[in-house]
Amino acid sequence: MGSTWSFAGNGEVTNNLFHFKVSRIFGHQSYKIAEVWSAAVPYIAEPKSKTGGINWASMDVDGNKYKSKSSDIRLMMWAQILERYGYDFMTYIYKRGRDARFTSVNDQSKVDFFL
Repeated sequence: MGSTWSFAGNGEVTNNLFHFKVSRIFGHQSYKIAEVWSAAVPYIAEPKSKTGGINWASMDVDGNKYKSKSSDIRLMMWAQILERYGYDFMTYIYKRGRDARFTSVNDQSKVDFFL
């Protein structure tokens, strides 16, 4: 879905959504959710500068103390969405992306499509 809604920074992240969904189908919560939560909470809790924050796509830059956990931090957003809105959301967004009659021209248009 890189042509419609999978914006930069999601490559190593969204492939885990299938693990989340299959675990749920078999009546389990993915062990990955606990892993990403423990990795993401320190990042979320840290005060952010209004001008100097690290954005979603460039989290894994050298010098970022969260670089080694950047995929888990990104995955936390997805875990929260799926846990809150249900796992049918994943099917919905994939189907909408597959059926789109366009390709997104840049990351902002992908974010806009996703939202």
